[in-house]
Amino acid sequence: MKLMYGYVFKKCKYCKKRFTVREEDIKQEYCSRRCHIVYSNKFLKKHQPTGINCISKKRNLARKIYIQTYGIPICGVCQKSNADVHHKNGDIEDNRLENLEALCRSCHITLHNHLSPRRSKIDQVLTQNNEAV
Repeated sequence: MKLMYGYVFKKCKYCKKRFTVREEDIKQEYCSRRCHIVYSNKFLKKHQPTGINCISKKRNLARKIYIQTYGIPICGVCQKSNADVHHKNGDIEDNRLENLEALCRSCHITLHNHLSPRRSKIDQVLTQNNEAV
């Protein structure tokens, strides 16, 4: 089969079909955008680090558990709604209700920042709230 000048045959990296490509696009590895997306997604899933994605899924699970029991989380310090869910003992796999606590993003970050001057105030408020319950 004769090709027009300036075109070459390539083999798709995903589906292994033969396709034509211009010589200046010789680095193209896929016959279509669909093959590129499907291959990329499979590659990413196989080689994705477990750390970040795994942690966010565990945090989302804690949030779902909290919402099912108590409703929309409201910060225990500043009373902002739609707050994060904090694990009191620091173990993100421990989703017992007594280990979950609602904190707005700002208070949550401050609580985890050991150098923040606001941290001691947040600790005091949370301790008072826990003793009241």
